Amino acid sequence: MECFDAWLKRTSKGCDFILPNECCNMINTVAALKANILKLCTKETQGEDMHQYHNQTEANLEKIQRRLAYILNEKLGTVLEGVLAKLARYDSNTLLSSVLSLTKPTDEVGKAYVEFMRVNLEQLRQKLSDEVYVLSTMETWYMAQTRMISEWLNARKNHSLHPYQFTCLSTIMKKMYSDFELQGISPDALDTMTYKTISQRLQVEEATIAVQPDSSSSPTRTLFGTITGGFSGLSSSIPKPGFLSKMG
Repeated sequence: MECFDAWLKRTSKGCDFILPNECCNMINTVAALKANILKLCTKETQGEDMHQYHNQTEANLEKIQRRLAYILNEKLGTVLEGVLAKLARYDSNTLLSSVLSLTKPTDEVGKAYVEFMRVNLEQLRQKLSDEVYVLSTMETWYMAQTRMISEWLNARKNHSLHPYQFTCLSTIMKKMYSDFELQGISPDALDTMTYKTISQRLQVEEATIAVQPDSSSSPTRTLFGTITGGFSGLSSSIPKPGFLSKMG
């Protein structure tokens, strides 16, 4: 596990992070040992409780698997932490926000994070051999992301989001749902209360931005219409449960 952690620490902390193949190989090795435990774990000493011996060995391997998953999700979480830290610079109660507001708003941070998600979901899918482990890791990652975003929004419950913050978060949330769904995560696991809470907040923020003076002609509104389509203008070609299917 120290080697696994060391590999991850040497990688990027930004959205260009890609899970190293070496880490995937370590995870696969543990999975292979667990799958072949009856062949690999034998004792010649008579009188030994082989069933108990196998159970103990399997329990140890499962413990290692859980630890590797925890370390991996911690690493993936640091990338989102960095993204949210960048978005926090646009908070309305900061001096930097006034300066940043002078620049043309885009959603490059949101797009970069979406690409990070896509690449690493594919890496997990293509490089890991244990399907159950893959789905479990993805589901844990999804829940961690929604929890972090929900906490970030809750810390700003008394303030409206900057248009840039809204644009990036709406881009991230829409792609997060669809990308994890495409990887086989069930709608029940995706359409959580945390996800719904985030969605409701973003709908409110979209409505707030829509009624701001000159919002119809601002670069931000143009961006919503052409790139993200607005949080309520989602494509009806991809059915989604919850608020996504209701807002098309």
